[in-house]
Amino acid sequence: MKQLQSLLRRFPLLIASLVLCIVALFSDYEKKSDGLGLENMLPVMEHEDGFTHGKVKVRKVFDGDTVNVQDTNGKIYKVRLYGIDAPEKGQPFANKAREFVYYETKNKEFTIEIHDVDKYKRQVVVLYDENGISLQEQILANGYAWVHPYFCHDVMICPGYEKAEYEAREEKLGLWQERSPEAPWEFKKRNR
Repeated sequence: MKQLQSLLRRFPLLIASLVLCIVALFSDYEKKSDGLGLENMLPVMEHEDGFTHGKVKVRKVFDGDTVNVQDTNGKIYKVRLYGIDAPEKGQPFANKAREFVYYETKNKEFTIEIHDVDKYKRQVVVLYDENGISLQEQILANGYAWVHPYFCHDVMICPGYEKAEYEAREEKLGLWQERSPEAPWEFKKRNR
């Protein structure tokens, strides 16, 4: 106890700074309700353009893992879906994956959770429907994407994605009907 008191007297600014850092760290999270009584902790991540998490609608589908979303202020953002990789243009099931995403998102509102910004300056996001199920899990469960081994590292999200992909493979859904479908990252590497 005497050592603690001695530290407090000697380094008051350091200790005050540590306390402020801890407070700042935890204040970056805001509690959000999904309307079903389930609570999620969503990180508030402001980017240069001011976009944060919140409610969005999908306005355009580019492919099975890239869409435009519109926030409640009417601003549109091109975003990449976190943790998955859908077939590229020219691969089997690329159009089916895009169509699946189009119909799964049509006239629906999603809660967006921003995870990162990619090399193309797109925000990398998870989109949750009104039941708290991610769009990515739905895409994977229907066999229209792979879990991306290089970019899916969230220990709370990726195991669910892997399970959805595994079950789609077992049931031979979507692209898993193919004898040995080529992963998009391999397709891109081969076609550089």
